[in-house]
Amino acid sequence: MWFELVNRNGQPLGPADKLQGPLANVTDFRRALKGSRSSSADLDGVKASLLEVYRDRETYEKRISLAANDSIEGLGKEMETALIVEVPKVWFQLMDGGSLKDPICVPLCHLRVEDLCSAAKAKFGDLLPKTVRASDLKVYQDLKEHGKPAGGTPLSMDSGIEKYGKSRENALIVEVPKIWFQLMDSDAHRAVTGVASVPFSELGRVSDLCAAAKTMYKGSILKDVEASELKVYKNMKVYKDQAEGGLLSADSIVNEHGKTSRSALILEGPAYASLLRKRPGADIRQLVDEDTTKRQKQEKLLRDFEKLTVNEDEFQLEKLHSKQQSEHPIVMTPGMQEFWEGFGDFPPYYFVRMEEVVFWQLIKKLLPHPTKRIVIVGSPGVGKSCFLMLVAFYLACVEKKKVLLIRRVIQKKLSNVVVLFDGQGSYARVTNVPRSWMFKARDEAKGAVILVDGYDQDALGASDGLEPFHVLARRASMTQNTTTPHMWWFYQRGVAMTCYTTRS
Repeated sequence: MWFELVNRNGQPLGPADKLQGPLANVTDFRRALKGSRSSSADLDGVKASLLEVYRDRETYEKRISLAANDSIEGLGKEMETALIVEVPKVWFQLMDGGSLKDPICVPLCHLRVEDLCSAAKAKFGDLLPKTVRASDLKVYQDLKEHGKPAGGTPLSMDSGIEKYGKSRENALIVEVPKIWFQLMDSDAHRAVTGVASVPFSELGRVSDLCAAAKTMYKGSILKDVEASELKVYKNMKVYKDQAEGGLLSADSIVNEHGKTSRSALILEGPAYASLLRKRPGADIRQLVDEDTTKRQKQEKLLRDFEKLTVNEDEFQLEKLHSKQQSEHPIVMTPGMQEFWEGFGDFPPYYFVRMEEVVFWQLIKKLLPHPTKRIVIVGSPGVGKSCFLMLVAFYLACVEKKKVLLIRRVIQKKLSNVVVLFDGQGSYARVTNVPRSWMFKARDEAKGAVILVDGYDQDALGASDGLEPFHVLARRASMTQNTTTPHMWWFYQRGVAMTCYTTRS
């Protein structure tokens, strides 16, 4: 008896095959098929009773399936009239703290959001804290919906997903809820970490958050601090103002707090760097040496390094050409958007135009170069900054180069963002850096590729550490007088290039 396995899109999972009889009905056929394919990845985890069987391709397209007790005598005698067997697997990607896992597929008894969440929780249970329940997970129909600028709309728990997750390319997105927080020192009232996030249930308590923070930093800053010693405030503003009601009790439900990096909860602990903490037997010379080291570290501008969690698929510049030629030339960038939130921002996705492809082919030959400088010039809003951020991540994460990025940000209470990528998967980031400190940043990043974004001609002429640079992105409305040898003009319709032979 001939049959053909297909996915939920109707695409064959392999060539047509045969089963030996006699097989009286659909139930017998399902059992025989499952037994003959016990080691098949296509049927892994799929119960025989979940397989949908159709007389032929015509009835499959009409969605008229056979019942369990229906006779199959006389069916599937020829390859051309093979039975069609649909494998009910759903594709999804887990998004955990801005990191997007590779797409996987799971079999489901019922094609509903609730069942998918349970399957995702079971599949990735080891990666998620116990406080996160299956019902806490949010499901989006695809990556495009999740990455909408205003925030996508998740599917309700009782929604059907028959139309979604039919292929790897159109996988559903299962998002793990997370909470943002930052550690502060109780003595100096200064930040001792950057803003970070952990997977967290919306019904989790403050004590659970403290335990999660302790786990995250148990090998470093919280090594000698108990979770119960941490005090939790609603946000930075109430912490600084010491506003009434700003301190949360240990049994409080976190609820709406810490939803974004801008509204991060503040965790205040004891003096983390206290020289006398659990060191009663330390001698005076050792304490003096440690104090000197501590002060030197505090004087560094870029000192608090954190692990990068952005998926490399978001900045694979070598794949721009193939992506631009595809039917869907859009790259989703949820990780980049999250990384730059509050630090100059980044779109949730970008459309790959031929300009980007041409730009990358040209400038990659010049990066880095000891004397040649690259200037990207264009009208506002055409994607200069976006392209420069992609270059920064590509050089740091793919080519493993040290990269210093100096970014001018025109936002309320925010300017001059400096980011150092160490080329080993970590970064340090500071904001509101005085222009007079730019040399300090460069000194700490010796040997780094220097990328500058958003500064005008006058700023470059100032002796404050912006020059020399390797790549500069700036607006076309600025004066076009420049002595940099390579300058590309970037407009809405096409690319024009002007190359200067002088060296900077």
